[in-house]
Amino acid sequence: MRSLLLSFAIFSSAALGAEIPSHKLIQPQVHSAKRDIGQLALGTDAEVAIKTFASDFQIYKTDDFLPSVREMFKSESAGETPMAIVGDFNGDKIKDVVVMGRRGKEQVVLALTSNKTKYEVQVVDHMPLVEPKDSFYPPKVDDDTVFDEDESAVQREQGLGTYLVLVHALGHRQAQDGAKHFPEDAFQIETFRGDARLYHYQGGKYWNWQD
Repeated sequence: MRSLLLSFAIFSSAALGAEIPSHKLIQPQVHSAKRDIGQLALGTDAEVAIKTFASDFQIYKTDDFLPSVREMFKSESAGETPMAIVGDFNGDKIKDVVVMGRRGKEQVVLALTSNKTKYEVQVVDHMPLVEPKDSFYPPKVDDDTVFDEDESAVQREQGLGTYLVLVHALGHRQAQDGAKHFPEDAFQIETFRGDARLYHYQGGKYWNWQD
């Protein structure tokens, strides 16, 4: 009898034009960690979106990056790690997330953008995969000595040197290739002591500012 009354109540609400509550997105976030890099919590909706888009995609781990890169992010604000950043890139007041990881034989950057009740996934960047154990900075010159960009001999580091950086709305942080102000959050793919590519969301797509 109770189930019949419940069914009738739902039917009556629909007939009267009442809205049935839609799914509320579980938003990703980076939990700050004292004197350490924050911990990423994607949330169920983002996790499902990634698995549906590319079941073999794996987000990089903190230990995959150069020690110098990891040190940089120990002082960053909440919302940033080397392999994942959280921001509002499309301006709908819901948190989006950009993640970097591996898929097959490629290194891939994926952007997950909120669209009402789900996250839409786009490939922002991809390149041939280099294993963290095979990636070094500075580059090796000969068997005995490695050099920094100022040609001084330095200790060699092992790990990935490409990472993500959050660019806050209104140009809180400047791109390396010039100042640019965006009304919404944007992000950069940076190389340690190298270049940076700035991406912003417009018209349903992420654009490289230099394009």
